[in-house]
Amino acid sequence: MNTTTTTWLPRPPQNKRLERFRTFIQKPALVPIARFSEFLTPGNICLFQGQPNKIEVIETLVRTLHGQDHNAALQAIWSREREGTLGIRPDVSIMRGRLEHTHHIRAALGICPEGVFDPSNPDGLTRLFVVFVGPTTQTRLHTAFLVAASALFHNRRLVEQLVRMKSPENVLQALHVAEGTEHRQNPLKRAIEPISHFFRMYFAWNRAETP
Repeated sequence: MNTTTTTWLPRPPQNKRLERFRTFIQKPALVPIARFSEFLTPGNICLFQGQPNKIEVIETLVRTLHGQDHNAALQAIWSREREGTLGIRPDVSIMRGRLEHTHHIRAALGICPEGVFDPSNPDGLTRLFVVFVGPTTQTRLHTAFLVAASALFHNRRLVEQLVRMKSPENVLQALHVAEGTEHRQNPLKRAIEPISHFFRMYFAWNRAETP
């Protein structure tokens, strides 16, 4: 296993990395006002075999974000990474960025059953990577998404279930079940979901606490 992943970013001070990584580990899970699974499709879920390096994982996930400038998204994510990765659990990391011409959250999920060496992770290996980009002006929207991810992935049993799955479709279904959104897979529900999702996120912007 290669534990010297090459990156073009300077590593932040150790104490700052630990503080950032444990931000969501130490906080109790809050009641989410959005649902993490609603931001994903099977095309945004990647299952990695073996032990890829962190850069490969992030670049692959960013390429699944449709309608985005992938180079700009990568630059925003790596720039934010200088401050450290947010950690929900010792093996779940969140990497995020903000883009001026993005008006909504665009997210992807990477699952690495064998774990990936992550210099930002004080515990060494990361099995789940959450990557997302969002608008530069909607801090509350970012907060709503982070709370949804935190509430979901604090569930140790769910994480263990996800790393054993063999298809993005099964992963997404498991997320829907965990969040109680599986009924939205009904064709009629799917047809009206974009409208209802817009209103849920509109109220999320106004209800979420600014960090």
